[in-house]
Amino acid sequence: GFVPIKVVYSQNSVDIVSSPNWMRYAFFDRKQRKTVKHNSYGLYATYSRFTPYVKDTALLKPTKASFTIKPSKKSYARLQNYTKFGLHYGNAVSRTAIKVYQGKNIGKIPTYIPELLNISPDKFGIAIHTLEGNTFGIGDYQEKFSIQSIAKVLSLSLAYDIFGDSIWERVSVEPSGTSFNSLLQLEANNGIPRNPLINAGAIVICDILLSHFKNAEEEFLNFVRELANDPTINYSQAIASSEKEVGYRNFALCYYIKSLGNIENEPEKVLDFYFKLCSIELTCESLAYVFTFLANDGITLHNQKRILPHIYT
Repeated sequence: GFVPIKVVYSQNSVDIVSSPNWMRYAFFDRKQRKTVKHNSYGLYATYSRFTPYVKDTALLKPTKASFTIKPSKKSYARLQNYTKFGLHYGNAVSRTAIKVYQGKNIGKIPTYIPELLNISPDKFGIAIHTLEGNTFGIGDYQEKFSIQSIAKVLSLSLAYDIFGDSIWERVSVEPSGTSFNSLLQLEANNGIPRNPLINAGAIVICDILLSHFKNAEEEFLNFVRELANDPTINYSQAIASSEKEVGYRNFALCYYIKSLGNIENEPEKVLDFYFKLCSIELTCESLAYVFTFLANDGITLHNQKRILPHIYT
């Protein structure tokens, strides 16, 4: 049968990832084009070969394939948005993935949360989502994982959406210059964390949300689900519990900030929310879509809801 190959009308060759495990190399001769049936993308190939993606050695040698292709003008017009994305971003991500798999795995699984030790160090995924609605992914990009500190950006977005600039009375916007979980600057700054993306700042943001909502955990989860347009997103109770069991420094941060008057709720309640917030699980694909509102002047793509003023995105 025909294999759909999506390429620019006048391009001589292109390489496209067709799945996480296979790389397709497509080459065609302009002179060989003949009129053939086309699908909604406008292009069909009469012949193609695939070469296996060998993860350990990444031996991806091109396999030549000849094509008979001729899209209609109408179909070519529909291709323009796709090819702008698919050829530029797709090839860039493919090359990045190959380099990663060819290189030595120097990453380390975090040891400070016991539950995360169960995650394979070989997991790797990339996903891109454009404002035009195009998506591209490779590797383990559709597998859920605990996003940890990435969630701090989302909790900050929710807090700012509600309170606006008044949140800067509780947390600053300066670089910390110290570790993400440091206590050093809190006393000098009267319990005001340097920014909302270090642990101390994110804990204060959790306290702000807890004071505002009757059920902050549920409200934050619904907020992320709305951004992702995915009602299945949830917290990982196993990871949240594991983090709480060994979260001594975060307990110290919260109680210390409480002693300085910048935590309104009970520290244990604040930390339960904080640990759950960090445990929320998304895929690379979901994350890529979630953050499109930041690239779209603070407005979500699927329902055109403004989350943040454009000057902050």
